[in-house]
Amino acid sequence: DRLDVVSQLTRIFTETAECLFDVMIAQRASAEVQEVFAILVLCTAFPDPDISEIPIEFWMELTDTICRTGETEVLLSDFVPLYRELFQSLIPLFFIPEAIDPFDAQDEWFPYRRRVRVLVGSVITVLGAQTAMEACLASAALPQHAGARAQEGHLYLLGALIPDRATLSDVPSLVALINSL
Repeated sequence: DRLDVVSQLTRIFTETAECLFDVMIAQRASAEVQEVFAILVLCTAFPDPDISEIPIEFWMELTDTICRTGETEVLLSDFVPLYRELFQSLIPLFFIPEAIDPFDAQDEWFPYRRRVRVLVGSVITVLGAQTAMEACLASAALPQHAGARAQEGHLYLLGALIPDRATLSDVPSLVALINSL
């Protein structure tokens, strides 16, 4: 079955990246490493929760490593474009699928969404709350994201952006999101 193949490939790429973690950070600008990162972004954005969860720990560890090394500023600037792409790919994962009853809190999809929200908190550490909020607003303004489930997903995502990271400079972005509803 196709999902089994995608799951196996996702595990292979994730485990390979985990094994070559230090090499990938050291050679982060190389085309080959950038391709592996791009594949991991695609795997993380895959619409099946069982598959998209596989690389979450990789991203969390990468963020921790970026933030605890002696060359944090250099690493942050090098990884911002990747994290912007990752963040944008995570946004649709917050939209409640049509097959899910939004009022059934017992559905296994909701704990998955909370785990992705934890990842977003980690991503924001590198990306910055303002950049993430701007990306969320841009996504909310897209015509294909006009439905109630997509808008609810954007608002849920904002919950990961606002609590401990919002500043007064974020207020215009918040007003823009509210006005877009």
